[in-house]
Amino acid sequence: MRVKEGGGRREERGEGENVSCMQHLFLTASLPSPSRAVSSLPSYSPSKHEAKHAPRLGGGFVVKHHVNQRYATNSISATLFRELGAAVGCVTQEFVVRQDMGCGSTVGPFLAAKTGARTVDVGLAQWSMHSIRETMACADIVAGVTHLRGVMEGWGEPWVQSFLERS
Repeated sequence: MRVKEGGGRREERGEGENVSCMQHLFLTASLPSPSRAVSSLPSYSPSKHEAKHAPRLGGGFVVKHHVNQRYATNSISATLFRELGAAVGCVTQEFVVRQDMGCGSTVGPFLAAKTGARTVDVGLAQWSMHSIRETMACADIVAGVTHLRGVMEGWGEPWVQSFLERS
């Protein structure tokens, strides 16, 4: 890094391209966007969820995907989130919205667009979202904290930085 006129620190990236410290931070960052994920209900799910992508209570974080980018998850952010969680013993589930079904969204796409950071939309599974009887597995709360801690603490691992440089 070198200091440019006006005191702003910048990094030379080749061919005269400069990147500010903040831009560099977001280019090498991954931003989990945690919320909730609608879990499959036995009486509701067969017609609403893809058979192999129906979140279940007690199954750990759900990585959310949507073909029209209603979620900001991409293959790189999902892989990093999944692998850093696995390194601390956490499992993940994959949720893919059926193409013929509408869905809500999260702040993930907004954060990704405004910061440029790789963003992964994740959530802990729950039944009856937005009702007075929301239900989730207590074990998911502990697993969720462990998983997020693993992502934050594992970010500096050499394999992560190497993966980011190649992607």
